[in-house]
Amino acid sequence: MFEEPDGSFRPVPWWCWSGEMDYPEMEKQLQDMKDKGINEFFIFAIYGLEISYLGKEWWKRVEWTLKRCKELGMKVWIYDDYNWPSGTCAGYVLRDYPWTKTQRFKFETFPVKAGKTLDCSPDGELIAAVVQFSEKKIELLKIDKFFSQGKFIWENNYGKDCKIILFAQKLNDSTGVYAYGAEWCSKQTGYLDTLNKKAVEKFIQSTHVQYEKRFKEYFGNTLKGFFTDEPQVSTQGTYYSSSLFSEFKKKYDYDLKAKIHELLIDTGDYQVTHYHFWSLLTHLFAHSYTKQISDWCEKRKLLHTGHLLGEERLFRNVVYSGDVYEALKWMQVPGMDLLGKETSYDFGKMWSIDKMDRRGLIITAKLISSTARFTGRERTMCEAFGILDWGQTMEEQKWVNDWLSALGINLINDNTLIYTIKGFRKRAISGKHFTSPWWKYYKQFTDYSGRLSLVCAKGKLEAEIGVLYPTTNAWCLMRVVEKSWLGECKKLVKTENALYAVSDALLRTHRDFELLFDEVITNGSIKDGCLVTQNGCFKTIILPGIEILRKDVYARLKQFVEAGGKLIIVGRPLVSYIDVKEGKLKQTENLDGVVQIPHMEDNLKFESILASNLPHNESSWIISGRGRRDVISAGRKVSDGRILFLANQSSGKKEIKIGWKFHSQVSLWDPDTGKAFSLEHEKKSNVSNINLTLAPHQSLYLFASEKREKLPLVDNWPLNLASKRKGIITLRTKWNFETETSNLFIPQFQLMSIKNEAKDKAWVKVTRYGKTKIELSPENMDFFRLRSEFILKHIPEDLSIVVDSEDYEEIWLNGKKLTQKESYTLWDSHNLKFPVKKHAKTGSNLLTLKVKPSKYYSPEIKSGVINSHFIEPVVVSGSFMVAKEGRKEVLKRENGILQTGSWTKQGYPYFAGAGVYSQKVELNSIPQKAYLEIEKAKEVVEVWINKKLAGIRPWSPYVVEISEFLKEGENQIDIKVVNSFGNLLQSSWVGRPPKKGGVSAGILGKVKILDWQ
Repeated sequence: MFEEPDGSFRPVPWWCWSGEMDYPEMEKQLQDMKDKGINEFFIFAIYGLEISYLGKEWWKRVEWTLKRCKELGMKVWIYDDYNWPSGTCAGYVLRDYPWTKTQRFKFETFPVKAGKTLDCSPDGELIAAVVQFSEKKIELLKIDKFFSQGKFIWENNYGKDCKIILFAQKLNDSTGVYAYGAEWCSKQTGYLDTLNKKAVEKFIQSTHVQYEKRFKEYFGNTLKGFFTDEPQVSTQGTYYSSSLFSEFKKKYDYDLKAKIHELLIDTGDYQVTHYHFWSLLTHLFAHSYTKQISDWCEKRKLLHTGHLLGEERLFRNVVYSGDVYEALKWMQVPGMDLLGKETSYDFGKMWSIDKMDRRGLIITAKLISSTARFTGRERTMCEAFGILDWGQTMEEQKWVNDWLSALGINLINDNTLIYTIKGFRKRAISGKHFTSPWWKYYKQFTDYSGRLSLVCAKGKLEAEIGVLYPTTNAWCLMRVVEKSWLGECKKLVKTENALYAVSDALLRTHRDFELLFDEVITNGSIKDGCLVTQNGCFKTIILPGIEILRKDVYARLKQFVEAGGKLIIVGRPLVSYIDVKEGKLKQTENLDGVVQIPHMEDNLKFESILASNLPHNESSWIISGRGRRDVISAGRKVSDGRILFLANQSSGKKEIKIGWKFHSQVSLWDPDTGKAFSLEHEKKSNVSNINLTLAPHQSLYLFASEKREKLPLVDNWPLNLASKRKGIITLRTKWNFETETSNLFIPQFQLMSIKNEAKDKAWVKVTRYGKTKIELSPENMDFFRLRSEFILKHIPEDLSIVVDSEDYEEIWLNGKKLTQKESYTLWDSHNLKFPVKKHAKTGSNLLTLKVKPSKYYSPEIKSGVINSHFIEPVVVSGSFMVAKEGRKEVLKRENGILQTGSWTKQGYPYFAGAGVYSQKVELNSIPQKAYLEIEKAKEVVEVWINKKLAGIRPWSPYVVEISEFLKEGENQIDIKVVNSFGNLLQSSWVGRPPKKGGVSAGILGKVKILDWQ
C-alpha cells in the first residue's frame, strides 16, 4: 500500500468551477485528474462562474459530475458556498432571511471638556455609555437619562476633562467576496450570524439540504462530504448576536451591559469579564455552526471538513473563533490552510498583512493535528499551495507537504485546479492549471503526497511532551477590538513569542510534542507521574508564557507535579488562576519541582537550555549531527513497528546521524518511489547508529520492525548521496539545445482608452507583466487599443501572435488586419493563434490591437480579488531567440547551442515548455552501477540515454540510474527539462508581480556520470 497508496490519501484539489462549464471540457478535466492519480476533489464555485450558483444549470452539472465519477470510481466533496467565507449561500440566505444577518459592536469615544456638553447621534442602537476620567476611574451612565429620539446629550459637570464612550450595536454592512465576481451575484451586504443556531439552520437548508433533496443516493459513497471555509465569529469586530445578552445573563447570572466597558478597558474585573465573554462566544459559535453542520453530516454518513479564519496568530484565534479546539473538535476532518510556500523554516516570505513570525505556522498545524488526536479523528486537512504565482513548482509543493506531514496533516487539499484561466481568472487563483508545462508529471507528486498522508494517518506520533495552548490566558487578556485583522493584544505578544519559541525549539531538537487544551487536561487522569489522555500519555508539560490558568486546569497540573510529572514554565511565571464559577481571579501557590526557563531571543541558547531540561524518551529515535536543525522529523508508532520521517527543509545538503536503542531491523523507505532498502548500521554501547546525507529538500522514512525482510541494500538506492563513488565523468557545459514548442516573447505595450470613439491620443505605459494605471472597466471605455513595436532579425516560418481570448477583437501587424486565426491552447483552451509570417518584416514591426474591456472589471461585478488594472497576455511565438541589443530586445535566428545555466538568460526569457539538452559522451567501459547526477535544475527532468528514457525526476536530488542504457563507445545523452508558466504569466493572485528577474529554468549545475560501488 505504501508503494501504491489508496486514492483517498492522495491530494484532493479544489476543482474550481468558473466560466461556462461545458461538458466536453469537464469530461476532459475529469479524465486528466484521474490519470494524474487524483481520485477525489471538491466542487468549488468561484468568481467568474457563468452559470448561476445553485441554479438549474448548476444542478445539471453536479448531477453529471456525480454520475460520471461513480462510473470512474472517483469521489466528490462539496465546497459549501460560492467563494468565501462560508455561511451566506452566495448571499441568498441574507437576501431571503434578513434576520440572519449579524450585527456588530461600535465603540465611539468623545473627549468632553469640563463644563461642556456632548450632543451626538450614536452610530447604531445605543447599548451603554460610560464616562472615563482615567484608566481606572470609570462610571457607568444610565442611558435612559441622556438618550432620547436618537440623540445622546450629556453635560460635563464634574469640573474636569473626561471622555464619554458610547457602546452601540449596528447591522453589519460589510460586503464579502460571496456577493460579487459574477453577473448573477446577489450583491448582498452583511454576514451570517454564526452564533445563532436558527440562522445557521437556514444556511444548512439553503445549501446542504438542497444537495440531499437531489443526490441523496450518492451520500456516503460517491459524494463524500462537505468543506466549509473560514466561517467566523466576527467580521469587522462583530462579536454580537441577537441572543448575546440573554445568553450571557443565563450562563453567568449578571448583565453584560453593566460591565461592557471592561471588554474595551482594563478596569474592574476585566479578566473575568473577558473570559466569560470569549467563552460564551466560543460555545455559541461551536454549537451553532461547526457542531450543527458536523452532526448533520454524520447522520447522513458524510464527512465535514474545512478550516477557520486567522489560525496563524493567537489573538486572531480568539477574535475569529474563540477557541480553535472547541470549534473544530466536532468536525470529522478538522483542517487548516497554509497559503503560499511558507513553513517555519527559512524559505519563502510571509504573505500575511502583519509579516507574521513564520514559527507561528507550527502552532497552526499542531492545533489541527492535536485536536484530531484527542478527539479520535484519523484525518486532518490542509488547504495548501494557494495564492502562488505561476512560477510555483512541484518541488515547492513537496517542501510544504513534507513539513505538513511531519506536523500531522494527512489530507492535502490542493488549491487549486480551475476550469479556465481565461481573462482575469489567471490572477484570481493559484498559479497552476491543467495546461501548466509540468502538469503532465503531476502523478509523481500525487503518488508522493499519498505515501506521506498514508503513513501520517496510520501512525500515532510518539509524543511524551505536551505544550499547553494558552486559551484561558488569551481569553482573560484579549480586549474586544473593531478591526479584527489588524488589532493586536500587546499583552499576548510575550505569550505568543514564548509559544513560538518552544514549538520551534522542540521541532529543531527533534522532540515530538502535542498541543494540550484545557479540556484535554481536565478530562485526563494522573498515573505514575504522567498525564493520561485519550490517545496520549505525557511525562512533560510546558507552559509557554502563561500567567493565568483555569482553576480546574491548575488543580490537575498541581496533581501532575506532585505525582512526579515534569512541569516547565517558559517566560512569564504563572501567577493566577480563574475561578469560573465564582467569577474571581486568585493567586497561585508556589509548586515544588517546577522548572522555570526564561524566554530568550538567542534561539540556539534557548534550544540548548530547554533540551537539557527535557527527559529523554528511551524508545525514541536520537537525531544529531551538524545539519539537524534544518531537518524536520516525526517519529510514529504503527501496528508493526516504528517509523521515523526525515525531510531536509533547506536548499543545501545536510548531514545527520540517527541513533536508536530498541532492538529492531531498520530499513529505509523511499517516499519518491515507494521502494524499501535494508540498512547496515554500527552499534556502540547499546546504541545503533547510521549516518545520512540528505540532498536539498530530500526526504525519507526509517522503519524499525521485528520482522526480518530480505531487501536490496541501500547502496542500490539511486538517491543515496552517501554511497561510495568510484569515478566521476563531468559532462561538458556546452550543449546542443532545442525547444519542443515555439519560443515566446512578450512585447512591451502602450494603451489608449476609447470612449464614444473619441480621438484621444494619450497613450499610457503598460508594465511588462500587464499592469496599467487605467481602470479597464466597461464604464470607463467602449474599448481600448494596444500598440507595441518588436524587432525581427529573422522571420521564422511559424511566427505567430497568440492572444488570451476573443476579447481581442481586432489585431493588425504593420497595418494589415489579421484574419486567419485558429483555436489554440498555450495557457488556456480559449487562446487564439494568428500566423503572421506574410505580414512580418525584418526590422521594426508594429503590432496594434483593439480590445473589449472585461465585464468582470465592472464595479457592479468585480470583487476585492479582481484587479481591473491588467491587460491579458499577448505573445509573439516562433522559432527564434530573444537577444539584447542595447536596451532593446530583438528576435533573431536560433543557434542551437546553450551553456549550463538558466535558459532565461540565453535567449528564452519568456519560454514555457520543454527544452532538450544534448551531447555525446565516449565510454571505454560500462560501470556496473552508473548514475547520472544533475547538481541543480528547474523544474522537471527527463533523462534519455541512447534514445531510451532512463528516468524522470520532478525535484531534487536529480539522480537517475543509467547503467542498463549505456554502451561502450559513443553515447547520446539527452536531458529534457520542463519549466513552469512563471516567465509567461507574469502576475499572481490579485495582480501581485512575481519575483524580479524572472524564474530560472533549465540545467543550472554540473552534470556528472557517477560510477558507484
